[in-house]
Amino acid sequence: MCGIAGWLDYNQKTSKKELGEFTKKMCDAIAHRGPDSEGVWSDPKAGVSLGHRRLAILDLSPDGHQPMISKSGRYVIVFNGEMYNYERLRRDVSDYPFSGTGDTEVLLATLDRFGVAQTLKRQNAFLAMAIWDRQERELHLVRGRLGKKPLYYARVGNELFFGSELFAIKAHPKVGKFSIDRTALHNFLAYKNVPTPFSIYEEVKKVPAATQMTFRADDREFEKSVCYWHKDVMVENQQRKPISGPQAMEKLDALLTDATQIRMASDVPLGSFLSGGIDSSLVVALMQKLSPTPVQSFAIGFSESELDESTHAEAVAKHLGTDHQTWILSAQMALDIVQDIPKVYDEPFSDPSLLPTILLSRKAKERVTVVLTGDGGDETFGGYQRYDARGIEARLNALPSLASRIVSGFTKKMAEGLQSLGSNATSSRMMTLSFMSSVERIKNYHGRIRRWKTARPVVIGIESTWEGDPYLTLNPPDSYRELGMFLDLNAYLSDVILTKVDRASMSVALETRSPILDYRVTEFAWRLTPEFRAKNGVAKYPLKELAYQYVPRAILDRPKQGFGIPVDAWLRGELKEWGSALLDGSRLKNEGFFRPKMILSRWDEHQKGKRDWGPDLWSVLMFQQWLEAQS
Repeated sequence: MCGIAGWLDYNQKTSKKELGEFTKKMCDAIAHRGPDSEGVWSDPKAGVSLGHRRLAILDLSPDGHQPMISKSGRYVIVFNGEMYNYERLRRDVSDYPFSGTGDTEVLLATLDRFGVAQTLKRQNAFLAMAIWDRQERELHLVRGRLGKKPLYYARVGNELFFGSELFAIKAHPKVGKFSIDRTALHNFLAYKNVPTPFSIYEEVKKVPAATQMTFRADDREFEKSVCYWHKDVMVENQQRKPISGPQAMEKLDALLTDATQIRMASDVPLGSFLSGGIDSSLVVALMQKLSPTPVQSFAIGFSESELDESTHAEAVAKHLGTDHQTWILSAQMALDIVQDIPKVYDEPFSDPSLLPTILLSRKAKERVTVVLTGDGGDETFGGYQRYDARGIEARLNALPSLASRIVSGFTKKMAEGLQSLGSNATSSRMMTLSFMSSVERIKNYHGRIRRWKTARPVVIGIESTWEGDPYLTLNPPDSYRELGMFLDLNAYLSDVILTKVDRASMSVALETRSPILDYRVTEFAWRLTPEFRAKNGVAKYPLKELAYQYVPRAILDRPKQGFGIPVDAWLRGELKEWGSALLDGSRLKNEGFFRPKMILSRWDEHQKGKRDWGPDLWSVLMFQQWLEAQS
């Protein structure tokens, strides 16, 4: 895991010295992602420069240094991530003249043999990378299937810039001041993050997950985007091969065991995050099964006893026999961490669990360089309570009759038109109503996960709110639970969960690996029948039953809590002074991004205990804290 950056000068008039110097500045801005070494490769004739900051995990020798050039000389690569199936891929290109033992060289050998498109299909990795094709004079920016690693790009004048973080792009001397995107700010308040493909800046975009973007050095207007792993197609294909019962449990155990084993490959110390919940407990149990020595496990607790789950993690660790360590996050510690958030998160991010995640990463880094996590269990196997459609499904199932009244005239005209072509009017009507139902189901689901329900009156200068939701798809799964899982797989997982962990861990050069997010596990999870996935009303039933095979049910069975952060109380206590300063009415008015009235009203109600506005206020505070750091 590393940090990458670079740029393409379409004028092709920049000297090699300047190309290298400017790229180094970009890399210096993300040195925290890769403190072990740095490298720059430039070609002034093509106007391209690639930079890399290395966090050495596999093959610690200089043979793993990047940027790296393929033996054919065609490809130059900067690679952020780990290629988990690199040993198998190495066998496929065994005649390649390898110099080292690392996965990046295997990736280049595969590129030489099979090309970019086939290589992306063959890899099992988490990654973000830039590939320069010297033969075609093309730059490929690629992001992994589930978006675990970030990758931004920006067009400014006659240059194209890219980097693992906004910090890298902004560090380039030719990049001026970016403009804050008001619509992105609106969606940030709604979803706790800036949804892909957008960023907080108008000029900068994110490469979507499972996407290869191509740019040509000799054609500034050329920009091609190809998705190499379509999630909707994947879901549809997997659901054609339904599986349940003992056969499913056996397959799941084998898949997760293998996914865990290949993620334990490391030439540096390795450990695990352990919350005591189902997902992380299962991962740690599998690690311990595969390890001849006690696994190092780490947990965070809270000084507020009603939110502290560290005792559950300790019970799991004791049963499994891990070398366990717990740290307690107090309100005062949270205040100290808050000051560093703009240095950790390159754009506004407001999931409050970033606080314990930052502390946990910092503490774990003192002992290891790699940790495994339980990330992805809820999104992949349907564990969130918001997927429970009882009380909602009934209303949504009644939607066709409502929709038929609303669009009866339109439907009638459509049916008449199709009938004139020999179509069935009743079928056309049902197709229309099915479409309406899908849209309403999506809006209903996103309505449940939105924070500021009325963000439009709060943000100044919005020309379009994009209220239809950035993740709208017209072909979602039928059931409400699977709809939520699918939407989260497309957005919430990468934009919130993985963004939170990536920035927190990489701020201290700690690599995180998630066995449950092995794409093979994701694909298999969509084979599970809905009845088996939530058997007897038990969410993510297969994952829980598998965990019970390693850790007693009595230890694991308890209501799901996650990282419950006492934001409401802290904003009335230790964080009150900090919050009051950032939400000062005059300050808000002068900055010109928010209309102060509603924000100040909620702050007042919160302080008086009339309402708990903590999550809504936290989003505004996170933007304010980030904005302050930009000056």
